[in-house]
Amino acid sequence: MKIPYQLIRSDRRTLSLTINEQGALIARSPQRMSIRDIERFIHQKENWIAQKQALVRTRRQAHTSFDPITSGFFPYLGKPLPIRYAAIPFVIQYQGTLLVPNTGDPKSHLLAWLKAQSPILLAPIIHTWSEQMQLAPSSVAYTTAKKRWGSMSSKHALRLNTALLCCDPSLIDYVVVHELAHIRHPNHSPAFHAHVQRYLPDHHSRRQRLKSLGYLTTLLQPTPQSPAESP
Repeated sequence: MKIPYQLIRSDRRTLSLTINEQGALIARSPQRMSIRDIERFIHQKENWIAQKQALVRTRRQAHTSFDPITSGFFPYLGKPLPIRYAAIPFVIQYQGTLLVPNTGDPKSHLLAWLKAQSPILLAPIIHTWSEQMQLAPSSVAYTTAKKRWGSMSSKHALRLNTALLCCDPSLIDYVVVHELAHIRHPNHSPAFHAHVQRYLPDHHSRRQRLKSLGYLTTLLQPTPQSPAESP
């Protein structure tokens, strides 16, 4: 049976296979490599492909089913914080526990808390790396984007996702360094990656870890209302 794949040709010298976050097979080949040779190689790697795709499916199912409200804990700086409900007006972190208002939508309360925490915790990290790299953004904003952890505009405006606070601090460092490096290298050229590696030699492994946590960006999306409840 033929294995479906997406082919990307470039000026590279070798053929490589990767499995993306959706479980799709990506083949990156030299410009003139024949389809016959590409598919022969894919056939040789059939077992590896099946194993990797099964791993992605399992991971996606686990992440899709995770809900901080039903699970009773919230991922914060890479560690699970137990959630407890109390008669309070807003979320409070107290002795290793998140106290959440017992009225209203818990996810909305948690999202508001993350938004408030973002400048407090992320601004010092940006400042530290800006000084070390001698690259400073013109402005900083914190977002709730569904897919992007961060971005750097052509005018050097930095945007970071509040969901970064759910991640281990080493991954926050990676996103900040990655985006600051774009001030000097606006694309993902070899020079850009070399610049990031100068400060984070293990940036490739950090990137892979971050990719597995993509579900965190939609963790606090509002619960859809039924048609009867819609305005």
